Amino acid sequence: GHILGNGDVGSVDSAWRMAHSYGVDGVLIGRAAEGNPAVFNSQIINSQIL
Repeated sequence: GHILGNGDVGSVDSAWRMAHSYGVDGVLIGRAAEGNPAVFNSQIINSQIL
């Protein structure tokens, strides 16, 4: 199975911190994306994760 992190994830940075701090397989971004839909912009994600 997979373990997903959820809650207080409003940016790629916070998703990255959660993934590394807790060793989860993935991170869910929900409500915070309503106010910042650019969080799903692939250019932003790629530049911050790579």
